Amino acid sequence: MEPETIESTTVNGSNEVKINHPAKNIAMKILSLKVAAFLNWNLAQIRALPFKTQIDLLQDLMYFTNEERTVFEITNLEQVDLKATSPEFLFALVLFHRWALNTSMHRVTSNWQQRYGINEMSLRDENIICCPENIQKTISFLHESLQWEQMPKLLSFDCFQMPTETNDSIEFNWSKATLISRDEFCTQICYDLGTSFFYQEDYKAAKELFHKCQEYLNLVTQQNVFASFDKNSLQVYIKACDPSVDVHKKSLLEQLNNSIVNQFVGITHVLQQDNLQKEIPLTHRINLELDIQGALSSGVFTVARDLLYKVKALNYVRCILEKKFLNEFSLAVAKNIDAFIWGIQVNWKLQSNEDKKIIKDYLFHLIIKHASTVPDLMERIKSNATLGNIFEMSELQYVIKTEESSNIPENLFASDTGLFETSKKRKPKMELRLLVRQLISSYNWKEIKDILLKIGMMNMGTSVWEMNPHWEVPIPIHSVLKSLPRGFLGELSYVLLAKSKEQLLTKNWNLALELLIVLDKELKNANFNVAKFCKMVNWEILLIQILQLLEEWPKSTVDKAALANACEVCLQSNESVIPRTEIVETCAICLLNLGRWEFLIAYEKRWTSFEIMSAVALACHEMVKNKCNKKFSKDLWDIGLSPLIMWLRDALYIR
Repeated sequence: MEPETIESTTVNGSNEVKINHPAKNIAMKILSLKVAAFLNWNLAQIRALPFKTQIDLLQDLMYFTNEERTVFEITNLEQVDLKATSPEFLFALVLFHRWALNTSMHRVTSNWQQRYGINEMSLRDENIICCPENIQKTISFLHESLQWEQMPKLLSFDCFQMPTETNDSIEFNWSKATLISRDEFCTQICYDLGTSFFYQEDYKAAKELFHKCQEYLNLVTQQNVFASFDKNSLQVYIKACDPSVDVHKKSLLEQLNNSIVNQFVGITHVLQQDNLQKEIPLTHRINLELDIQGALSSGVFTVARDLLYKVKALNYVRCILEKKFLNEFSLAVAKNIDAFIWGIQVNWKLQSNEDKKIIKDYLFHLIIKHASTVPDLMERIKSNATLGNIFEMSELQYVIKTEESSNIPENLFASDTGLFETSKKRKPKMELRLLVRQLISSYNWKEIKDILLKIGMMNMGTSVWEMNPHWEVPIPIHSVLKSLPRGFLGELSYVLLAKSKEQLLTKNWNLALELLIVLDKELKNANFNVAKFCKMVNWEILLIQILQLLEEWPKSTVDKAALANACEVCLQSNESVIPRTEIVETCAICLLNLGRWEFLIAYEKRWTSFEIMSAVALACHEMVKNKCNKKFSKDLWDIGLSPLIMWLRDALYIR
């Protein structure tokens, strides 16, 4: 491209820059604006360009739409007199501020823009453009735009006239632009501001803006392409900001997820409605059973005793209606029969005739074929006020005749069968999946041992390391586990450590400790040398006790003196195995809180984090010893001053 000449003039004390562009450059700039107009000024597509190209495009748009034809400095856009501004220039300003707001949100993602070419903008320039001060100006501008009386015009493809060989003058036909209605304009601006506040986690402000957006959207009669957001996304944002609004207007799957988040409140009502409407996929309902089993086993929170029975019964009714038996629900158990009859009768009056026939046929099948497996089912149905009259007299007489004439041995009905089962072959893969599900949901160490033994006896070559991708153990322990002989002890150790970590994250201290104490006993009874591993497990137990102490401070029931002694022993370990960094730092924090300052002052600083720990301990010791009469500790001052100077230097550099 040809070089540009720049002229600078001073008007009323302010410096205005005018650029003399060669004809070829002007043609390229206008062509780029025509392409952007053809794409309806779509910000997502504009952001796909290199950052410098985006800046040039916006600068060119403001340059050509401004009657004074001056170049605006994007990094510090000054306030413009909006009353004397043309509608097309208003559109350029609005587009720039919408772009700035969108860019500030998307910069947090990796690879948010393309970078190539030696003329690309520096990271410092990008930071200045998207700095908090400029973004705040943008937010204020967009908020004020909601009160404008004059609306901007949407610039179309035909607004920009290309220069030709015979006519190189710059002419624009702004009459081809479309005036944006106030309702459509406010709809898009509220959506942009709402998404910005949503990503800033200011959900209250976001909720207000999204509701305003919905109100304006309902008033839009004829929509142009200015409001280009997805309407479904707006509904999702509204629900995310306030999940309690219009709960009953949500889909049943959304109500199910909302109930799970709120500790299964109202879950049976949702499942009852789904047995009528059949919206929730069966896999979600089966996973719900596992979630409730896991919650009950872990002791994270308590629910009604019969909740699990009711959920299983309602799921079983749904399986009958779908003719897909995916859940385990044995009707040989009396509690299950009661819950099953409750699950049928609770919706019976609302069921369609087709669903009633399916349920009735299944009950009739159970009574005829599995009388020994499901005892007293007919009596229970007849005694139920809702279901007592579902069978006709001829069907009841047939049942009586069948019972009298039947001489089939009871042992043929010893196993529970489903209505649509056709094969009794053993399915090892299905059994393995069931065992894996039980292993993931169980937090009882005895059950865990039994399940691991069953999995081992199946000889399927399955490794516990691959059963649950969410299970994690510390890296040093992971290395030691991999070096252990392949077998039951290594797998049990991995599962107990991973489950203990899960309970630690949920602050269920007692269960987390119990699992590790059981593992410690198992290791001490091992037939081979695991002293190194045993030491590492003891340190994990110590870590849980320290975190419990700090979380419950100062009312913790943990023995503080014994815990402090254990921390000192851990830090003085000179054996081949040393505690991992997190345990070392946590022990030091514990000693600092428990007043063992002399130990921290005298301790050999093998870890870098101990330098500041020792300095804080020395400062505390001097304050207590001198009763706050001495000046601030010099060591702590020197350590804290260096990062402060670096922070100030970086802050001044950015400014």
